[in-house]
Order: sequence, then C-alpha cells, then structure tokens
Amino acid sequence: MPDYGKPPPPADTVTLGGGAWNGPDEPRRKRTWWYVGGGIVAALALVVGGTVYAASQVGDHRDPGPAAGLPSDTLAYAAVDLDPSAGQKIEAIKALRRFPAFTDGVKVDPTSDLRKLLIQDELKTDGCHLDWDKDVAPWLGDDVGAAVVPTTGQGPQPVVILAVTDEAAATKDLPRFLTCLGVQQGLSVADGWAVVAKDDATAKNVAAATRNGSLADDDDFRTWTERSGDAGVATFYASPDAGAAMATSLDDLAGRIDKSGVSSGHGSSGVTGEFAPAAYDTRALTADPSDPFGGLLGICPGALGGGRGGSPLSGAQLQAEKQQLAKLQGGAATLRFSHSGFELETASSVAGAKQTSGSSGLTTLPADTALAFGSAGAGDAIDRIADGFAQGFVAQCGGSPAKLWNALSSLTGLSMPTDLTTLFGGGVTFALSGATDPDEVANGGPGSLPAGVLLKGDPDRIADVLAKIALPGAQQLLAASKGDGVVAVGPDADYRAQLLKKGSLGDTKEFTDVVPHADQASAAFYISFDNLKTIIDSDAGGYSAQERANLAHLQALGSSSWVDDDGIGHGLLRLSTK
Repeated sequence: MPDYGKPPPPADTVTLGGGAWNGPDEPRRKRTWWYVGGGIVAALALVVGGTVYAASQVGDHRDPGPAAGLPSDTLAYAAVDLDPSAGQKIEAIKALRRFPAFTDGVKVDPTSDLRKLLIQDELKTDGCHLDWDKDVAPWLGDDVGAAVVPTTGQGPQPVVILAVTDEAAATKDLPRFLTCLGVQQGLSVADGWAVVAKDDATAKNVAAATRNGSLADDDDFRTWTERSGDAGVATFYASPDAGAAMATSLDDLAGRIDKSGVSSGHGSSGVTGEFAPAAYDTRALTADPSDPFGGLLGICPGALGGGRGGSPLSGAQLQAEKQQLAKLQGGAATLRFSHSGFELETASSVAGAKQTSGSSGLTTLPADTALAFGSAGAGDAIDRIADGFAQGFVAQCGGSPAKLWNALSSLTGLSMPTDLTTLFGGGVTFALSGATDPDEVANGGPGSLPAGVLLKGDPDRIADVLAKIALPGAQQLLAASKGDGVVAVGPDADYRAQLLKKGSLGDTKEFTDVVPHADQASAAFYISFDNLKTIIDSDAGGYSAQERANLAHLQALGSSSWVDDDGIGHGLLRLSTK
C-alpha cells in the first residue's frame, strides 16, 4: 500500500489535494463575469476530486451558507461548503485515500487553507499585484455560491455571492481581485456578503432585497433542502417559481430568434428552406439496404446537426421545453461523501408526476451482472417521447409527424410509433454479464456476447413486433426467448435463459449499497467494477496501468429514482469504494 505518512494531529484545518487549475504556459484569456460562476464549479470539482477544508466544528448540520446572503425569492441556487462537518471530513478522507491518483504526491497539511489553494494561482498571473496574506485572506470568508434572482425589467439574472469577514477590506481589494480574474462587473459589499452581478444596480438591489428576508429563512428553501437528505459539501436548489420563470425566458429567447431570422422559413415550423423537403421520399430509405440510416439523413441533412448552420432552434422545440419547465414546482439536491465514496441525493416536484407501478427489474438479474439499467412500465412516457421526437424532427425538416412515422416504418419494418409502446411500454431492463470476454466476443461474433434485454408485457405481441424488424443483421441480435409476462432478447441463448430465471443481484451487498431503494425505484442504473474486471483488464478496455490501479478501488456505481406517495420525486446517485 502507499505510505501516507503519520496521520496529522487534530487541527482547525485539514486540506487534502492541491495543484494548479491551468498549466503555467497556458495563455490567459479575457473572461466575462460568468467566470466567477465557473469558479463555483471549479471549487466543487476540487472538493469532489481531492480537496477538503475542515473546521473545528463537530457533528453534521446544514449550515445556511450563502443562502443567508440572498433574497427569499431567489429562483435557483448552488453553493459549495468550504467548511464541511466533521462527519464529511472523515468520509472524504476515507474515500480519497484509497486512490493512488490522490495519494501520489499529495500533501496532508493541517495548516493548509482551501481558499488559498483555490485562488493562489490567479494571484500569480501577469498584471495581478495581489498578495494572498495581505490582500485576500483578511476579508474572504468561507462561503461561496451562485444564484439566479428575479429582477424588475431585466428578467432572471445570475449573481455570485461571497462571504466577507471585513467589509472595508473587501470593498478596497475585491475589485482588484475581480480584475485579476478578468471580471469587471457590478459589485455590492454589505451585511457580511459580496454580491457580484452584471452591474452595480443589480448587485445592490440583491443586497437590499435580502434585508427584507433571506433565502436561508424561506420555508420552501428549508423544506426542499431537508428533503434532499443530510448536509454535504454542496447544495443546489430550485424554487417553486423557477420553472415558470425559466419558461418565460424561453419565450423571450424564441422572440429574439424570430427577430434574428435564424428560424424563419416555412410558416410556424421555423425550418430553413435548405432543410425542408416538401415530402419524405420513402424510396430514399430503402435504396441502400447496407446503409438504411443514410437515407434518413438524406431527406434531412440537418436532423443530427449536419448541414450548413447546424440545428436551428425552432418555436415548436422551445414550446416543448417551456411546457416541461413550467411543470417544475421546486426541488433540491445535496452532494456529500458517504459509504467511503460519494452520493448525490435529489428531491423535486413536477406537476402531473405519478408513481409508476412496477420496478426497474434490476433486483432479479444474475448476481454476476456487470452493468444494468432498467425502467418500469411507462406507456404514456413512451408516447410523450415519441411525440416530442416527431415534433422536433418536423420542425427541423418539414413534412408532418404522419410522414415521418411512415418513413421510419418503411426503414425498420415496424408500425411506428404503436410498436414502440408494445416493446417498451411494459418496462425494459438491460444487463451485461460479468463473464463477458471481449476477446471471445471479437472472435466468436455477437452470438457469444452475454448481454440481453428483458421486455415486459404480452410475450406473443412482443415477439411478433421483434420478428418484423427488417434492419440488416437485426434478427441475430434480437433473438428472443419467451417467459411468463416477459421476453428475453439477446444474441446468446444461454444468457437469455439466465435472464428468465430469478437472479440474486438484489441480495448482494455491493448492489444494495448503491441502489438502496431498488424495490421502490421505477428507474435504476448499476455498474459493478468487480464484475467488469475482465473487460477492464483486457486490451479492449483501453485503460492504462494507472487508470486500472484507480479503478481497482471502485466498488460500484448506482442510481435510482422514484416517486413517493406524496408525489415527491426522489433520486440517488452513489459511488462506493473498497
């Protein structure tokens, strides 16, 4: 094992990690004020990737953080806790010390300061005449965040907020610090917070609004952040008004696009003449059986972003996005270290969301499953996805949904889109066996690939749909075996038989550690790094010796989502180590 040296003695601060953001020879580019918001992301990356700043506090709690310096009507919020709880420090150290990439050359220094590590390289750039100890440390606090706030007449505006410990020093030195970052924008320093915005008026208005009520004291904020679980190293929040506000912003965007002429063309579809055939010629789809999708692109060169000018935004597409955003009724997420790894827990409410019957189907897969994902039955969701795809394609390429589905039916041999509901409406689960040998598959062809899909529903109807698929080579990959209310699809007959049996993946600790809500989850994803070892160690994996050494300390990755009885949607993404 790597020699980590003697454990550091208890101290006020412990920092793990380090390193510069950019190479010393990298040219410096002019930045807009958005770069400050990017610094929030950089800070988050450092926390997750190897830097933890700890204070003398004991016990986990959810500190209000930058939410105390933002108005109660803040629409969206993200913050990194530079002073996490003792429990988070311990979990972070346990997780990060397992990886050679982290321990190699890492210095554990009880006197280090994360704030300094985050910005010290910026102070060394040409034209920046600031010293950390004299010009930054005296005023910079421990809280940093970014938010979107409502404004009068300007719509939602992004801001960045920093805690300051000395307002006079911050007023003097923060503008010079922003200049070092390439940021010359609005600023307000008051009440222990510095707000950076597009102009001084916006920043000052944010500070003034906060005095009438802060986000930290807002009932919606507190309710949603509590729903996202215990405190961690980063917090994210969307207010109940966020979706409607962003939907309105999309209306404004659509208006600007129309005025610019980007989407002008055939009526309201927003299609340029270059990409708008009068009708689909299904003969183009079957002219070359070896390249059926070439015909699809032939009738619409811009369908996948091709052609001159790429994919223009259309009114129909923006309208669909607006409708989805307007359904959001609030949510929050918390990133924390846990289970000797990390996890992201979410909670949200979407108008019309229903608890889906059934589960993702992962628990009954074979115990040696290396990769799996699944979704419970959602025929209405399939219909919405199909409608959205058709509207987007028609807005891009012209024609009508009926013509599109006729063209795709000719291409695939299916009756589109009704056959999609038959195949996937009852639920679908994919699995790849840990016994997969890339060399054997390469030499033996698809028939030796132990992977498959379980399709829930009427076995006879599903088998009839699969038999209609006319794409070249499809029938070898889509060989099917019927079970009780399910069909196993895949090239390997033996593995299809395994999938039809009740497996014990859900009984393994490795699985339950990362997908603890499997029985409730309507959708789930799972990777076992132990079961992937054969693929990782093979030449086909393409991993270097260092990458393999780091992967060897990963145990599993899992995600799951479900809707509770109160209509609240929950999600959990968790990475565990060993």
